Amino acid sequence: MNSTPQVFTYSASADRVTNKHALWGFVLAFIISAIGLALCIIGLRRSQYLNNREGRGLSIAGIIISSVALSVYIFLIVFIAIMVHGSPLY
Repeated sequence: MNSTPQVFTYSASADRVTNKHALWGFVLAFIISAIGLALCIIGLRRSQYLNNREGRGLSIAGIIISSVALSVYIFLIVFIAIMVHGSPLY
């Protein structure tokens, strides 16, 4: 009767490729939205080329977050400009 303990180890798959553009684009989507958006678009294109599902989802999430953040920034800039210089409508 052999009672040697089994040792389970985890090793990452060799065929799994990390999409660095998608990762950095997602991180920068919260900080610098324009650069994050550009990197996420590049990451999405690369994930389609490499068939990398994780990179694809991360890129799509980064594109959505960057787009919402950029639209909020543009709205705030226009709103502040109107409040400071007066409304051009009347």
